[in-house]
Amino acid sequence: MLALFMAMICTPVPGAPLPNGADTMVREFATCTGRLSAMMGNPDIIAGLTPQQLRDDRDSFSDLLAASLPGRSDMALSRQALTWRVQARAAHHSLLQIAAYSPDPRRARIARATLRAQITACRAMLLQ
Repeated sequence: MLALFMAMICTPVPGAPLPNGADTMVREFATCTGRLSAMMGNPDIIAGLTPQQLRDDRDSFSDLLAASLPGRSDMALSRQALTWRVQARAAHHSLLQIAAYSPDPRRARIARATLRAQITACRAMLLQ
C-alpha cells in the first residue's frame, strides 16, 4: 500500500524532462525487480524470507518502476529499464544456480552471500 502511495507521488508529468538522477532511480528499481523475480524460483536460498515477502517486495518494486518511467515521452528509457530488469534477473538466476548446485562449497558460499547482500540492499530501499 505504501509502495502504491510512493508510486503515485513520484509519477512524472508526461512530457516533462526527467529530474537529475531519475535514470539511476529507474535502473535501481528495474534491477531490484529483476532480482526479486529471480528469487521467486528459489526462495529458500535466503533464510528468513518467505515467498510471500519476496512476492510483495517484487510487486512494490514493479509499482515503483512503473511510476518512475516517464511514459510514452521517453520510450528509450522504458526499453532500457526492461533490459536492466532482464539482465538483473539473468545474473541473479546464475548466482542462484551456483549457490544451489556448485560442487565447490566456497563458490556456493560466496554466491549465497552475494545473493543475500543484493536482496538486502533492495529490501532496504523499501519502507517497511
